Amino acid sequence: MHSTLGYLSPQQIKGAEASVLDDIYALGATIYDWVTGTPPFYEGEILAQIRDLPAPAMKDRLAVLELMIPSQRLGRNVAACLAKEPGRRPQNALEVLHGLGRKNVPQSVGAAPVSGTWARLQASAAEVVAGFYSLMARVFRDLKASRPGRIVLEWQPLHKLANWLNRRRG
Repeated sequence: MHSTLGYLSPQQIKGAEASVLDDIYALGATIYDWVTGTPPFYEGEILAQIRDLPAPAMKDRLAVLELMIPSQRLGRNVAACLAKEPGRRPQNALEVLHGLGRKNVPQSVGAAPVSGTWARLQASAAEVVAGFYSLMARVFRDLKASRPGRIVLEWQPLHKLANWLNRRRG
């Protein structure tokens, strides 16, 4: 569990029941890690920091590495994902995409069938996966356009994966 501590939401640390907003927090921590090389909280009393402190700004972490943030919009949206209060986070992956300025994002991938819990779960999972693929493609494009040398070199295998996933969807 030690390797995943930096991705837990404050609510999970407090023992609350897991929700999609915990996943949004983890998504923000993951993108933060991909861009800066470390999760927002990675040393010391990680659980107390996640619970009590605001996440450090990505631009500040990147400044230490002498890199620029790929886009201010990315920084704002990752910060929103890392908000302490769940109600201040994007409420789903599609809201994250909209916040990144993604145009033509569908409001819903498909309407969930009215009957059956399993059918509703499958439709929700499909929506989350489609939103995640689009989000990752956007993040990769932003990073590639900003040309931070160290990050782009480390991301080459992930970039290939994103391209492959986009081809499979299209």
